[in-house]
Amino acid sequence: MRLCTFAWLIASLASLNSFGQAGVSTTASYAASKDSTPVTVYSAASGATAPELIPFASAPQPIARCKGKVDGTVSLFFVVDTDGVPRNLMFDRPLGSELDRFALQIAGADRFKPGTLHGVPVVVAEGDEIRLQACSVNSKDSSGQKTQLLQLRALPDQQLSVAQVTYSSTVLTTPATPQELENGSAKIYQPGAEITPPKLLFFPDPDWPVDAPGNLKSGTCFFSLIVDSQGMPHHLELTPPPCNGLDRNAAEAIHRYRFKPAMKNGEPVPAQIAVDVTFRIYH
Repeated sequence: MRLCTFAWLIASLASLNSFGQAGVSTTASYAASKDSTPVTVYSAASGATAPELIPFASAPQPIARCKGKVDGTVSLFFVVDTDGVPRNLMFDRPLGSELDRFALQIAGADRFKPGTLHGVPVVVAEGDEIRLQACSVNSKDSSGQKTQLLQLRALPDQQLSVAQVTYSSTVLTTPATPQELENGSAKIYQPGAEITPPKLLFFPDPDWPVDAPGNLKSGTCFFSLIVDSQGMPHHLELTPPPCNGLDRNAAEAIHRYRFKPAMKNGEPVPAQIAVDVTFRIYH
């Protein structure tokens, strides 16, 4: 067990594509590398020594008072590279809330003494269960619009564990930013023969709209979206046919979807998929 020692701040609950944290950028946690050479992945369960978490140098104090508590535990899977950097983060057990993004950022900023095999640094799989105690606070974004921010009211409790690997090698990836995913500068894959499609881990039912027409008893909305290499949904687009005004509630449900990302020979990759959301009233 280890207490993470960063003061974290995550951005708007209302925006899926704009987020950050105090003191650490969302991409600085990863070494910038375009090397696509596969590396062997080891496990502490099969002879490698486990990576050792390096404590941060300082521990800023979280906020002391809170009116809107937001708590939860997120379980992640990742590999620690030979420089001690967590890579290829993905969900094991997500919550379907903004705490999931929080957990990805916290784990991504950790640094380790690398795991070894016969005294040589190797890439080792790790599990991380992160217990978060946060507070929802009122704020304003750069345009002056009201928004809700999450800020820690207690330091995260991280429980590291030995992870079993289901693949023998992977490519260490740098996750694309939401902007790169949407503006076309990141490569987006299509599930197929060499690309295992994303797998749903969390998919809440949509809420029936309170203003839906009284004679409407069911409906289906069709969306196109991108699932990033960490299993988060991005760039939702409603596709024909229309779904009788149910699209807003359907989109809100999809925003909470969490996935195991698409895989290409053990490498997590962003992928374009189609999703349909069906509404029904049962009597």
